[in-house]
Amino acid sequence: MVMRRFFGQIAAIACVIGVAHAAPAEAQSAQVQDEARKADFDNRMADIRRRQSALPYSDQAARIALLTERATLIAEYHGEDSVAHADALQLLAFEYYSEKRWAEDAALRTRALDIRRKLQGDRASDTLYAVRALAHSLAENGRRPEATKILADVLGAWQGGADLRDAAERTVPRGRTVEGKALGMAAAAHAKLTLEGGDAAAALASARIAAASSLAYRRGFGVGVLDEQMVELAERDPSFHTGEETFAEWSRLYADVLWEADQASPLTKGDALLVLQDIMAGRTSRALARSAATRAAAASGAAGLAAERDAKAAELGALFARSEGMKTGSDADRALWRDIGTADAALEAIDARLTAATPGYFELVKPALVDEASATAMLAADEAFLMIVPTPRGTHSLVVTRERIDWHRSTMTEAELAGHVRRLLWDVGANIDVTPEEDERWSAEGEGDFPFDRGTAFRLYEELIAPLSKALAGKRHLAPSFFQAARSGLHMLSRTAIGRKLTDSFWRPNKESGRSAAIRSARSLGCRALIVRLRCLPPTSGHLPHQRRGIAPCFRFWCGPEEFVRRANSQSPCR
Repeated sequence: MVMRRFFGQIAAIACVIGVAHAAPAEAQSAQVQDEARKADFDNRMADIRRRQSALPYSDQAARIALLTERATLIAEYHGEDSVAHADALQLLAFEYYSEKRWAEDAALRTRALDIRRKLQGDRASDTLYAVRALAHSLAENGRRPEATKILADVLGAWQGGADLRDAAERTVPRGRTVEGKALGMAAAAHAKLTLEGGDAAAALASARIAAASSLAYRRGFGVGVLDEQMVELAERDPSFHTGEETFAEWSRLYADVLWEADQASPLTKGDALLVLQDIMAGRTSRALARSAATRAAAASGAAGLAAERDAKAAELGALFARSEGMKTGSDADRALWRDIGTADAALEAIDARLTAATPGYFELVKPALVDEASATAMLAADEAFLMIVPTPRGTHSLVVTRERIDWHRSTMTEAELAGHVRRLLWDVGANIDVTPEEDERWSAEGEGDFPFDRGTAFRLYEELIAPLSKALAGKRHLAPSFFQAARSGLHMLSRTAIGRKLTDSFWRPNKESGRSAAIRSARSLGCRALIVRLRCLPPTSGHLPHQRRGIAPCFRFWCGPEEFVRRANSQSPCR
């Protein structure tokens, strides 16, 4: 019995020793297997790349076959439910997308989106980009309800914000984030589909998120040269930052949705004021604001610092220009970006000194949006702001007075407005291209020394300003702000009738309308209100007669050519 127990213990010890020695061998075997599996995967992927590079671009069928093989291989190695497999499916889908084979494209993108939602969640930028692409394919395939629903499902993770400012501060990612861009694109896609389907109320939440994403993203830029160049690059090439959208597009979409969903709501009018201000942001506004900041620096004795900043900015700009021709990742490239970092840090130090010497300097350069309460408080009883912004669905006109906000959207689309302005510019001798037929027709329409298409001018007034005439009644000082195509027509509107109702026959070009006496007898905007041109924007000096602070920097108004004020206020009836 004792011997049996002894031999049993010996056997148990032997087993333990055997297991202890076998474990490293088994682990090593598994590691070797993994390495062999990875090597086989890498070799097969390299073979696919070689075969793909040898294919002519025109052989799309062979390319699709290779990408299908690639996606299958990745699924075998990484798993069906893996981010790598989702990436492979989307790459394959693009081949169908490029050929507008929407059903096949959508099927692949649906599989990829399911994977991303499961692994990455609805708040991930990859998921947001994927759902936007899928929705596009579904819509192109005639499945718009499906496209709208899948966008709404994903965007459900981002809902919130009672108004635009609340959404920009609390709901969307703040600053320059990939998620913020992706969110804006997906939200805008949903809002467009829903609005085009006739349900503006259902588009309201997603349109607000899109506009808030634009606000949050743009506010993430600083005031250094790098930031300024990135903003300007985004304006010139929207694909650099926001895919197919420009910064203003999401805000213009929100303005249209606001109007069509609930135009009479006080909250809606407040958001309209904010979003139209955001649309006005642009290169011209920044140039005016920077000019005002320079004047403010000079007034505070900091002109030398401002000049030092300009010099450092020019140095940094030259470094950026060199980087365009540099091979990315090279030693020279890394050295150049070290120099860029040093110069940018030096610029930040100058900025800190400039801010201390000239309080409010960068509030001018980068003004904040003004809400309804602040805007109305800035104005005297005889003052008003007029903002006109065209969109693909109509042209918004908004007047801010001390009492309230008045808002209207005409049925005149952006394209129609541009056409009318082009016609009037031709009348006053602007250098625009016209067809021989247009030249012949327009030349025959007017006579006299100064032929002018007063019918078109009156239509602009009737569509854009007349609906707000009650709000403008009694206002002696008017600061207008026009966007894009409307800007060129600014002084055209100043010549339209505001003092009395005139018949279309009076405004239509005829033998009388081009004569000096007829021109002198026509009443204009300039007859009723001084059209204020904001030449510089220091916050410590007013721009309208009662010298209130901070009006123009906040609204970033663009007020037209130098001759506008002179022409608007030199008509005979006003003298």
